[in-house]
Amino acid sequence: MRQVGIEPLSTSSTLISMELTKASDEALCQKKRRRGIRIRERQRTLTWG
Repeated sequence: MRQVGIEPLSTSSTLISMELTKASDEALCQKKRRRGIRIRERQRTLTWG
């Protein structure tokens, strides 16, 4: 992988930071989703059971 000038470096660094933020956001979303699924399951058991 050849990088010519400063632009590719800056773009790659921004991409890496974006990927990192995306990964952290996804982790948070997964945690929230798991909590939401648990709450939904409880609600389902309450409504259907």
